[in-house]
Amino acid sequence: MEEGFAIQNMNNKKASVLDILVITVMVFALGLFIIVGYKVFSVINTEFQANPDLSDTSKSIVGDLKGKYVGLFDGIFFTFLIFFAIAILVGVYYLNLHPIFFIPSILVIIFTIIIGGVIANTYSDITDASDFQSEANEFTLMPFIFDNYITFITVIGFLIVIVMYAKNRITE
Repeated sequence: MEEGFAIQNMNNKKASVLDILVITVMVFALGLFIIVGYKVFSVINTEFQANPDLSDTSKSIVGDLKGKYVGLFDGIFFTFLIFFAIAILVGVYYLNLHPIFFIPSILVIIFTIIIGGVIANTYSDITDASDFQSEANEFTLMPFIFDNYITFITVIGFLIVIVMYAKNRITE
């Protein structure tokens, strides 16, 4: 009985195409959080290294952590993007939507692509600012993703639409 209830609730979720808008904003927020975090960590590291009261061991540990930050969080950012997209696709597979929602789905995707362009330009403006430029240039995956953000959003968006509506044809 409970299993049927869970499946019934999954089938009542109609705003799944809006999940692409959520991923667009969340990836942007995570990217900014990582860049700002690296900026703060760089300032802390500089203060640690300049403090004569701290031992060489503590300075070495903080310096090593700073060296690992970029690779670690670049990978976390990319992994978050991929896993979140997969989670949305899996969730969308369990939806039963009427084909009449196809056109509104495409309109939402187009709107999200436009928002993605604005977000990519905003990220570029922020990371090109002198305050964050040196830190942002150390990352490799984040600039690549935001340079191609519209392509990523388009692919994920149309995969969502394909999974939502192609599944209905396969199961009929």
